[in-house]
Amino acid sequence: MKLHWGKGITIFIISFMGFIGFMVYKATTTHSDLVATDYYQQEIDFQTQIDAAKNTAALAEKPIFSLQEDAIILTLPNTENTPIEGTVTFYRNENAQLDIIEKLQLTEDRQIFSTQSMIPGVYHVKMHWIQNNTPYFFETQITLPL
Repeated sequence: MKLHWGKGITIFIISFMGFIGFMVYKATTTHSDLVATDYYQQEIDFQTQIDAAKNTAALAEKPIFSLQEDAIILTLPNTENTPIEGTVTFYRNENAQLDIIEKLQLTEDRQIFSTQSMIPGVYHVKMHWIQNNTPYFFETQITLPL
């Protein structure tokens, strides 16, 4: 059987339209979250974060996040009874609904975060704080086991 040009072009166009329709369907049903809902504002304020990270790098002792059985323990050395304000954010890349934001409330130089409401997996931890009118930023990664 001989295939004519008209039939070949018609088959190609129908196949191409089917492929484009499939790609549109996949694009509209794929779930994607931004890292943060205020992503654009964070990009504008990025230089402030860079400066805060430099301040953290200059510290003699950095914050330490340690994983215990049912908790994550933050140790912030050299607090010297100075008031500290800030937040700790536990980000999950795959689902923004699993993100947890906690206010810093240190007891002496430690704070305990319960992991009972956290789902096992990788958390990107971002800590912003102000001590003696100096901003600081620290970032690390914690993996909660199954």
